[in-house]
Amino acid sequence: MPSLAEDRGQEPDTRTLLFRIAPALPVFLALGLGTTALGAASPRLRSEMGSDSSIGDWTVSLYNFAALLSILLGASHRDRLAGRSPVRTCLVLFVLGEFAMSAVLSWEQFCCATAVAGAGYGGLVLRLNTIVAERSVGRGFLALNLVNAVFGAGAVLGPALVGCAGFWCGTAFLSAGVLALSGYGIHRWQEHPVPPSEADGPLWRTPREGNGDRPRPRYPLQFLHPFRFLSPGMIVLGFLYAGAETGVGAWESTHLHHRGYDPSQAAQLVTLFWAGLCVGRFVLPWMLRGLDTPTIVRSCLTCAAVSLGCATFLSALPWAYAAAGVSLGPVLPGLLDWIARTSRNTRSSTAYLFASSTAGSCALPMLVASVTHRTSAAGIPLTLALITTLAAVVSVVLCSSDPAFSARRAG
Repeated sequence: MPSLAEDRGQEPDTRTLLFRIAPALPVFLALGLGTTALGAASPRLRSEMGSDSSIGDWTVSLYNFAALLSILLGASHRDRLAGRSPVRTCLVLFVLGEFAMSAVLSWEQFCCATAVAGAGYGGLVLRLNTIVAERSVGRGFLALNLVNAVFGAGAVLGPALVGCAGFWCGTAFLSAGVLALSGYGIHRWQEHPVPPSEADGPLWRTPREGNGDRPRPRYPLQFLHPFRFLSPGMIVLGFLYAGAETGVGAWESTHLHHRGYDPSQAAQLVTLFWAGLCVGRFVLPWMLRGLDTPTIVRSCLTCAAVSLGCATFLSALPWAYAAAGVSLGPVLPGLLDWIARTSRNTRSSTAYLFASSTAGSCALPMLVASVTHRTSAAGIPLTLALITTLAAVVSVVLCSSDPAFSARRAG
């Protein structure tokens, strides 16, 4: 295999692109399967564990909180982790967590296993998306849509396995662990990283005034200051988008159950949302390839907000959720490509986007839980539609403040 440094700056053809990203595909499939199974399994887990404890309402947020900590740790200790196979470590954590989730007998044990799997998930999504973007110079939007479409395919399998009445609920978690093991060879990707450009510079180092090139000393909380790499608007957009996507995956089955579907049927119908997400990432990039990435992001968020608003009507279920999935599909790859084209430091900007996205996946489903407990499950789609509408508004503001985008529009 040619070294990445040798073909840095050369746009790969389709065959070369697929060859470069192929090792990551089974891992993305496993990540999608394990992550979406968690939200879809909540009603069945309450039944199988013989408890109506509210602990089950917070498992998705716990999973994403552990992922957030993993992303922040990986970003703030990037140099220290270099050469220590962080991808392998994260993969092992995810596999062990999924296996443990498939075997536990109590909510307390399940929450511990969920935290372990979430820590592995966070590190993997950060590093694998970054490496895929680096391996697909000039075709990042296509490559990122492809790997995240495979994630979406796994996301379809998760609720489908949970919803199969003949299967034990933990089958989905066990399958995710086995699939992730098949991609163990991706740890070799860390041996040939693409060197950052001279414009990027070392992560979080700036020259001290009056001292030439002498680096400023590092401080323990320096990783909490992301705005020199990523605009506040992009951080907010990542936060809101991820909260909307995770919120649908975590709470759609509860909403459908409230509207009269039995738990197994509700879990199976969640697959329509994840199938829509997968279809959106496969199809929309080709259909909209003549448009700018900011325009695609803005339009897709607007359509998703309208679809989630329609989910309040019984006659629109479950197809409104499926339409929302199609619309949300290209958003995350679009944000990553947007950053790659405009950011001075792509690696650190990507890290902070995933940190803000994971924070949204952690916090906003908890907001939906609070609304549900104070009102009823009927408020779920309205809350999700409001979150997505805010994301669409932020994307419009970002488009208007992007000089390159404004220049293209004026031309």
